[in-house]
Amino acid sequence: MSPTQRSLARLRKENWLCAVTEHWNPWTKRRADLFGFIDIVCLRGDETLAVQTTSGSNVAARLGKIKATQAASVWLESPNRKITIHGWDKKGPRGKRKTWECREVFVTPEMLSSCNDVETLAAKNEGRVAVKKVLSVGAMRPVGDSAAK
Repeated sequence: MSPTQRSLARLRKENWLCAVTEHWNPWTKRRADLFGFIDIVCLRGDETLAVQTTSGSNVAARLGKIKATQAASVWLESPNRKITIHGWDKKGPRGKRKTWECREVFVTPEMLSSCNDVETLAAKNEGRVAVKKVLSVGAMRPVGDSAAK
């Protein structure tokens, strides 16, 4: 199962109406995203969510990709539109069964305009409530929440 399929399953479970916007371009032999950064577009009520989905090790690279795209700033001009990055990793305790976990990073307008260092942005975002971690598909908690340990 691809990261896109995992994100679709998770988002649909959260009652989002989703459509995959990433497609294969056979002439360039590359995948193309909507506006250069959107893999999945989701609708729920008056909210619109743009999702960039990847493996867990590529979250910082995808954040850099979004920062390099002018369309991301335009997307976030509306208060009802959001951008998130889903980074999927298989994790678990040593000797136990590993499960897929999603690291979710919400991209803010401040992240696009302030710092140019992608690693610094990712580190700054770690302490925010905007970063969530999925213990198993569907069970979410803010990172650093001691009550869930």
